[in-house]
Amino acid sequence: MTLQNELQNELSALKNSYASLELNNKELSNTIAQLQERNRVLNDDLNRAMFASVDQSQIEAHRKSDKLTVRAKRTKKLIANFQVPSNLKNLSFRIIDPQGSALTSQDGTIASNIIPSVESYTASSETEASGSNLQKVEMIFSPSDKLKSGVYTVEILNENLYVSSMKVKLK
Repeated sequence: MTLQNELQNELSALKNSYASLELNNKELSNTIAQLQERNRVLNDDLNRAMFASVDQSQIEAHRKSDKLTVRAKRTKKLIANFQVPSNLKNLSFRIIDPQGSALTSQDGTIASNIIPSVESYTASSETEASGSNLQKVEMIFSPSDKLKSGVYTVEILNENLYVSSMKVKLK
C-alpha cells in the first residue's frame, strides 16, 4: 500500500513537472516567433538603409546677402545639397550643434526642396533599384539666433531611419 502511494505521488509529481515543462516550451516558442519577426523587421530596415545612399553632397553657409561665409556668427542660412535615390520619399533632417545636442524648432527652421532628375540613374543589382532615378535634395536651415563656432552635423533620415550625415565647420 505504501509502495502504491509512493508511486502515485511520484506519478503526480512527474505529471506536474511535465505540464510546467510544456508551458515553458510554449513560452519559449512564442519568444522565438517574436524574435524572428523582429529580426525580419530589422533586416528590412537594414536593406533599406544599405540601398539609401547619399552622393555628391555639398554644404554651404551664407550671410544675409547670400555671400558665402564660414563664420558662425555671420551665418544666416546653412544650405545642404545632395543626391539620393528617388524612392526615398519621407526625408527628414536633424542638425546637431558642436555640443552634441539636436537643434529644435526654437533654434531655427529647416526646409527642404526635392528636385527630380531625369538624367541620373542608379546602378545596382538590387531589384528595388531597377529604374530608379536620383533626385537632388536641398535642405535649408535658417537659425533664429547666431550660431556658435564648431562642427555642426546634418543627419539625413528616411522614415526616421538614419541614411547619412554631413559635417560643416564654422569658425
